[in-house]
Amino acid sequence: MKYYGYAGGMLWIDLTDSTIRKEPLDMDLARNYLGGMGINGRLAYDLIRPGIEPLSPDNVLLYSVGPLVGTKIPGMVRMNIAAKSPLTGFIGLSGSGNSIGAMLKYAGYDQLVITGRAEKPVYLVITDAKVEIRNAGELWGKDILQATDEIRERLGEYWVSCIGPVGENGVALASIIDNKNSMHGRTGLVAVMGSKNLKAIAVHGTNGIEIYRRKAFLDLVKEMREVVKKSPAIDLWRYEGRIINLG
Repeated sequence: MKYYGYAGGMLWIDLTDSTIRKEPLDMDLARNYLGGMGINGRLAYDLIRPGIEPLSPDNVLLYSVGPLVGTKIPGMVRMNIAAKSPLTGFIGLSGSGNSIGAMLKYAGYDQLVITGRAEKPVYLVITDAKVEIRNAGELWGKDILQATDEIRERLGEYWVSCIGPVGENGVALASIIDNKNSMHGRTGLVAVMGSKNLKAIAVHGTNGIEIYRRKAFLDLVKEMREVVKKSPAIDLWRYEGRIINLG
């Protein structure tokens, strides 16, 4: 089956019993709840039981990306994370720009569903179809820059979503950091990741994304890039914040 824009896979990881399950993407879900935020909102509603404590093993941590992420459309590098928020008690959603989302799709997955709690600190390594839960004992307690660098020394140029000591200790006023510079800062989801004894997620994928009507799509990409280049806001983003190189 061709998914066109989607990678076509959902990855389920239960940290309590160290089980990994792969499923095809639910296309009804993808069509009815477009994009990472929409899909995460629906999955959170379905999977998170009412009344659970946000920092308990019962909470579910969700990573999701939409159909344009990883394509040549300008700015399509965002990812959405969701869980029950320890700050609000409601479903919390948080996005970041330079995320691991594109690489997760290149590995074959549109959604990552993480449940349970590991007995000891762990990190996930996703290399296309190969998915591992590894011991993170030597990484626990290290800051995000140190931990990300050490993971890359072990694995190579993986894209990494990571927490630091603040998140490890269940403090919600911090961020999950992707690739050392992109922050999932809203709704305290860093504490949820820490409560699961999950230090990081490292991803490397080598698959492409199938595009329907490829030439028409690339023509649209070219047109959109020109519009973005001419935007009066472009210099503000370039010199006051982060922006991708539009060449």
